[in-house]
Amino acid sequence: MRWQQPKAAARRRGSAANREAIRQTANGYIVRIYPFGCMGGEPRRLVGKTGMWIVPVILTSPGYGAVGEVGLVAVAANTHEIVSATPRQEAVAALKHLREVHGRALEAAFHQARTV
Repeated sequence: MRWQQPKAAARRRGSAANREAIRQTANGYIVRIYPFGCMGGEPRRLVGKTGMWIVPVILTSPGYGAVGEVGLVAVAANTHEIVSATPRQEAVAALKHLREVHGRALEAAFHQARTV
């Protein structure tokens, strides 16, 4: 699972820039591994000596916005490499569950977004 963000983004300094670089790294992984509609949420620093950031994988939908969390991606703080992530099958199962729970609202929001 060794995927790394391009070097320029990894060199950025500062908390906001570093969070954005972490999110970009996670999103690069998310769009390649998880189904359409998933994107990285707000990165959170894992407390301790691990040097990890945890980025939630969020299901989104047009007109509705964020539907819910379907997984997590762990990113190394120093190298911006993907260290671990929720297996795709688990994320797909969580995604299907969210679509079942929010189905009518998602469909209505999608159709409303199309008419705007």
